[in-house]
Amino acid sequence: MSSKTTDWREKYLNALDERDRLQGQSDRKQELLRRALVRVSLAAEGQDEVLDSDLASLRASIKSDGQLAVAVDKLESTLLKQEQRGINDSELTDAEGL
Repeated sequence: MSSKTTDWREKYLNALDERDRLQGQSDRKQELLRRALVRVSLAAEGQDEVLDSDLASLRASIKSDGQLAVAVDKLESTLLKQEQRGINDSELTDAEGL
């Protein structure tokens, strides 16, 4: 084979090796994030029935590679509502203290 063909082939094989290495890193990070998210969702349970339901849906989506985006959106909405309720409760408590 000519030198150009050998160089091209070597570059191609190196690029494949690098892609495989990066894919492996990405897969490991994704698995760690999944595990962490499941653990955090378990730790957050017991605060609110709606939140518990959303967290259970999130865990099911993670385990089945299901509708993860839908579960995250629903969880985010629930958390924002809880945060708003907390702000409103805090304002009432502050107003009562006056």
